Amino acid sequence: LAIGSVVTVTDMQGVGIGQNIAAKGVGAVVIGSTISGLGSNVIAIGNNYTSVEADNAIGIGNNLNIGAVNGVAIGKDIIATGSNSVTLGYASNDGGRANVLSVGNTKSGGQRQIINVAAGTKNTDVVNVSQLAGVASALGGGASVN
Repeated sequence: LAIGSVVTVTDMQGVGIGQNIAAKGVGAVVIGSTISGLGSNVIAIGNNYTSVEADNAIGIGNNLNIGAVNGVAIGKDIIATGSNSVTLGYASNDGGRANVLSVGNTKSGGQRQIINVAAGTKNTDVVNVSQLAGVASALGGGASVN
């Protein structure tokens, strides 16, 4: 299904809606302006050179570049190239690392806090500052969490 101006849909079950659209993969859904979905079962919604170029990837936002299988990117100016990764927010980048959640980047001021996190209970859970403060208190000797 192709609706709009300069819309290209090349494979079965593909959908392209908007302007300057390329949906080139089985089941690709591409909606917006100047955007492409170049893998099977991709969803690309946005504007301004958003590109989803890997199978089973999802990109929602403006100026996204997703080049990894099963990647998810939501935001603006994102680079997501690690497979099975989720990249969120403005100017976030997964650094090409697989199986990660990224909410920022390595540049100065590019890091973000994840807030309101419950205390972890399993070995692979995230630890919050409250849990670390308890460890510092148990250690004594002036140990603290800063």
